[in-house]
Amino acid sequence: MTFISIPLSRRQPVMQRLVSFVSRARAVARSRRQLAGLTDDQLCDIGLSRAEAVQEANRSVWDAEDAWYRARG
Repeated sequence: MTFISIPLSRRQPVMQRLVSFVSRARAVARSRRQLAGLTDDQLCDIGLSRAEAVQEANRSVWDAEDAWYRARG
């Protein structure tokens, strides 16, 4: 059996990217839950309808705009 050892210097960036992605995905999910919890009046204040808010809230965390990630990271 052959084991391939990846130096720590190459593994660390991968782990950092993974942790960063999970953190951002959780933030997207939290943001969408908060959006779904807004009242109709609050949604009107930000220019969204209930249908638009529900549609956004039901999107997968994988389905986030690249700009969202750049703005927060």
